[in-house]
Amino acid sequence: MPQMRNFTLDKKPDMPLLRFKLANRFPDKILNFKVALCLLGIEMITGIAGYMLLENYNWVEAVYMVIITISTVGFMEVEPLSAAGRLFTSFIILLNIGIFAYFLAVFSYYILEGEFF
Repeated sequence: MPQMRNFTLDKKPDMPLLRFKLANRFPDKILNFKVALCLLGIEMITGIAGYMLLENYNWVEAVYMVIITISTVGFMEVEPLSAAGRLFTSFIILLNIGIFAYFLAVFSYYILEGEFF
């Protein structure tokens, strides 16, 4: 388990040094969230393209299918899926489990470590 950090200020901190340290840490925090969002975007684009190619959906129907699949709502399919469409949907679901787990791990880490801004 990581150690808790105790900070004491005996004198006024050197502000340029403090800004430098914060500037070096800030991009790393944002980078993990950017990676998670990029993965989600790639999954959306892949899902939309897949449904358009495999099921001949227009882009609105494809977006709808990807959203109900990713969000695990599973409300109703636009039309019954072919065998290839079912396999593709299974792939999207499994991919989303990994992406969601990654995002949850990143988010939890920053909350538990107290480093979330």
